Amino acid sequence: MKGSTTGSIRAHAVFFRLFQLTTFAGFWIVSHAATGATYVDNSGVAACSDSPGNGSTSNPWCTVAYGISRIGSGETLYVKNGTYNESFTIKGPAGTPAAHTIISAYPGHVPVLRGSGFNSGRIKITGTSYIDFSGFVITNHNQGLYIDDDGGTGTPPNHITVTDVTVHDVGQEGVAIRGGTTNILLDRVTVYNTGRNGTSTNGEGIYIGGGNAPDNTSTITVRNSTIHDTQDEGIELKGGTHDCVIEGNTLYSNLSPGSAYSSGGGAIEINNPSGTYGSNPNHLIRNNVIHDIEFTSGITKYGIRIGTGATVYNNVLYNINSAYKAIYSNQADYARLVYHNTIDASSSLAVVNFGTRLDCRNNIGPSTATNAAINSAFFINYAAHDYRLAAGAAVIHAGVDLRSVVPLDFAGQTRDSFPDEGAFEHVSAPPSRTHKSTDRVIARPTSGTGGPIQFARCLLPFLSSRTAKPR
Repeated sequence: MKGSTTGSIRAHAVFFRLFQLTTFAGFWIVSHAATGATYVDNSGVAACSDSPGNGSTSNPWCTVAYGISRIGSGETLYVKNGTYNESFTIKGPAGTPAAHTIISAYPGHVPVLRGSGFNSGRIKITGTSYIDFSGFVITNHNQGLYIDDDGGTGTPPNHITVTDVTVHDVGQEGVAIRGGTTNILLDRVTVYNTGRNGTSTNGEGIYIGGGNAPDNTSTITVRNSTIHDTQDEGIELKGGTHDCVIEGNTLYSNLSPGSAYSSGGGAIEINNPSGTYGSNPNHLIRNNVIHDIEFTSGITKYGIRIGTGATVYNNVLYNINSAYKAIYSNQADYARLVYHNTIDASSSLAVVNFGTRLDCRNNIGPSTATNAAINSAFFINYAAHDYRLAAGAAVIHAGVDLRSVVPLDFAGQTRDSFPDEGAFEHVSAPPSRTHKSTDRVIARPTSGTGGPIQFARCLLPFLSSRTAKPR
């Protein structure tokens, strides 16, 4: 199974404990308590009716759209198991920083929002703020989830959190965030089987920017998500977007098969500057796993393409077809920092620069100075794509000090002034530890400069506690 070796990489990653909760993009990433909860349930367990007096567990509403129309700011709408044949737009009610409006699957339930076919409809969020949207499956629409300015109304949505949502089998894009939208978090989102209308239409997994020009959609974070089997790019950052963070995701079988829209794109694609944002976009691409980018005749593909200013570190790339470059930097404008990645590809294709201000150091993959060409002897289990470093590997202590940009490795280990090359610092075998199912990651950049990063991390499930790096 293509995703199985990715699980090995992440299951052995060691995230260390910090006890300080930080904010991201101006809002707290916390759970908001359900107050004033109301219910939608079309299962027939309780008789439902879309009438004002309903909304309780014993007398629920029948449709999600009606339920949304009845709740107030800061209230919670729970949706129970069932298939809801609906396409709707969420225009509110807006929450507040202290009390988000919550539209969520009932705990333990997975309601399905099913459209009428690949040629029509979507779930849209527009003209509102402080909305948490969680726990749904979206399928059989033209597009899956749109967070958009709704055609240039001047009221783009902001401070929207989307968690534990799956989008699959849609006609075009899985998720689109555009139209000047700001401060959006996608966490634990799964997207697959996009572009079902065929290669004459779009089929990106997550599409950021590209709405009505100028589109300076910004401060978007995509985290802990899985994007696979997408017709076009897995995650695409359009020109004009800025200060976006793509971290901790797994991408595979993207650009599969690819199309005229995506040829020349990457599984993670940072588009060329569009002229609608006059400063360094400062995108941050870190701690992602990208694999199994397969060959399609006539289509050019990359693992990561960097078309403007960005910082790219602690990523792991493997099984990128040998016809393609793993990381490709082109379009000369702002500087690109490519540090501490592990790229299992031939040295000539691992990191390729075409006329840009590229600073490429401490990577495993390229054979240029301050990098090291791939060597199976470096790793604990190369055949299984376990790229943690083996004892005695020549890349241990071989790097230069880049802690001002990369203070931690892929697994959350602290780097020191003599760092190891690649995404992982070498550690001795960690002790076993029992983990809670609620363990999760919270992280944010302190600024949009691609400079020092501060993390607040709780340990992920099944990962081991921190062990000091031996010297």
